Amino acid sequence: MEEYIKLLDLPDEFDLDDLKKAYRKKVLQYHPDKAANEAEAQQKVVNNWRLPKGELPESIRVKVAFRIGKDGDVIDYPTVKVSSGSSFVDKSCLRTVINSAPFKPIPEELHKDYLDVELDFEADKKQ
Repeated sequence: MEEYIKLLDLPDEFDLDDLKKAYRKKVLQYHPDKAANEAEAQQKVVNNWRLPKGELPESIRVKVAFRIGKDGDVIDYPTVKVSSGSSFVDKSCLRTVINSAPFKPIPEELHKDYLDVELDFEADKKQ
């Protein structure tokens, strides 16, 4: 029980409402859509991506899925979930994910061996 009290950052004396608030806060902290690790990984990849030169579609949208391991490395080669229609553009997105690693390690409190991340790459040819 003491482990949970420590994990939830509860004071020595707490009531049921304190417990509920602390639990909700911790759940949101590690929720996949809210996880700082995922957001940081996405930002790092987006900042590293450069629009490839050459013949490009008018509008580019690629969705890439990848998995971050406990140590922050990319495990399982990233995959394209939604293609731009150009293998050249798709491959540039995949390379950007690989080259952006390592990411921040997954917190022990999450009790997961990996974090699944999906990332959208979007651009207009005009940019």
